[in-house]
Amino acid sequence: MLEKICFTDVTTFQAVATCFSFATMYVGSLYVRTQFLPRDHPQTIKERFLRVTVVSILACVVVYISSSSQCGFHMKGSILEWIGIRWNGFIPAIILPSLLIIILFLGPMMMFILDHGITSLTCYKLTDIILWRNFFVAPLSEELVFRGCMMPLLVPCLGQFTSILLAPWFFGLAHFHHAYEQYKTGYHTLSAIVISTIFQASYTTVFGILSSFIFLRTGHLTSAFMSHALCNIMGFPEFELALSHKRRNFVCFCFVLGLVIFLLSLYPLTNPLIYNNTLYFE
Repeated sequence: MLEKICFTDVTTFQAVATCFSFATMYVGSLYVRTQFLPRDHPQTIKERFLRVTVVSILACVVVYISSSSQCGFHMKGSILEWIGIRWNGFIPAIILPSLLIIILFLGPMMMFILDHGITSLTCYKLTDIILWRNFFVAPLSEELVFRGCMMPLLVPCLGQFTSILLAPWFFGLAHFHHAYEQYKTGYHTLSAIVISTIFQASYTTVFGILSSFIFLRTGHLTSAFMSHALCNIMGFPEFELALSHKRRNFVCFCFVLGLVIFLLSLYPLTNPLIYNNTLYFE
């Protein structure tokens, strides 16, 4: 049985500063390289796998060191429970948040099926290291650092609402490093890089709000990871293609229907009782 801990001794400044350091370490680890190869080169990807793993473990250690065993009536749980690694509610944490994201992307999915057929949904090669980066290692490490390690520090001193809005800013700003990678290629103008970077940071911040909400409601890192992985698979919805599609009315209807059902299902499918979440929702 792991020791029950809390974060009563962590001040607001310490929590925010530590979260900022997590984001800095995570992004910084992507650029400490032994060879200057393109980001999609297998060697670069493997090196980044190793470094983000080290950063993720280090962030977990810092969270544990920041905790206290003198909790009284404050929120308390084991270090694994704070991070969101637990068995209770594990199956719903895999299924229900994934269902939410599928519903949200109903329009893009239907448009893709109409254009490419349903069999094309299984076109990924499991041996593709870029696939493992985009759909497994990146979502898992990002959710562990930006949700699992930040929320235990932020929630006790700032509360759930502020934490849900604040943590995603670290997540969104962390994606500004893509501007540097675009600049290095020499294929993009400065204005295009600025617009693309601001758009991506805004999109990832909005997604971060959703992911933080799901994490706190379910108390599971798995639910945040599954949501993140599915969003990476789907990408940003192509609204312009939807409006010019040959079956525009049907596709647009699916876009709206998916959004409406998603909003109506968000609270019921993330009910803390389903996941036995008694830490973040006592």
